[in-house]
Amino acid sequence: MILIEHFSGAVPVRVNISLPSTTIAVGSDLTIPCSVDGYPIPAVTWYKDGQILQNNERIQATENKLVVVRTNASDSGSYKCEAYNAYSTDEKTVNITIEGVYIHPNCTDSRFFANCSLIVKGSYCNHPYYKKFCCESCTRAGLLPNNDYQTNYSYISTSIRRFRRDLVNKLQSLNLF
Repeated sequence: MILIEHFSGAVPVRVNISLPSTTIAVGSDLTIPCSVDGYPIPAVTWYKDGQILQNNERIQATENKLVVVRTNASDSGSYKCEAYNAYSTDEKTVNITIEGVYIHPNCTDSRFFANCSLIVKGSYCNHPYYKKFCCESCTRAGLLPNNDYQTNYSYISTSIRRFRRDLVNKLQSLNLF
């Protein structure tokens, strides 16, 4: 008969990030899983480009994952999961690239009011009239900041309501409605 005594020794810390280096789109959410083993139970610290990450409204770092919501280009970099206890330390790193232009859902083109490819080609995106109707095309071309959707959305909503009202009045005057 073999008796096994209670094990009280240290188990080396081991870290694994199962996500390969990757590229994701601007505006996407990023989740980096980090599995950690060891005894005593290790503490975990997350880094981006050598700087400790602090939790905030967009970044949530825990012992087993890092979540960054609504990513932007400045979130590109080298992310490190470091685990340590009194006996050992281990770390793993993954490189993340954030690419593209975030287009807000309200930033759209209104093909009824303008030919947006011509507006972009002619560099008229900053014109007060055209930028309201070609928000998406102009933002994708890098000719508008991607917060112009607010102006675009409210202006187009007003324009559409006005257009509908005028159309209904015209149809009624022609006895077609």
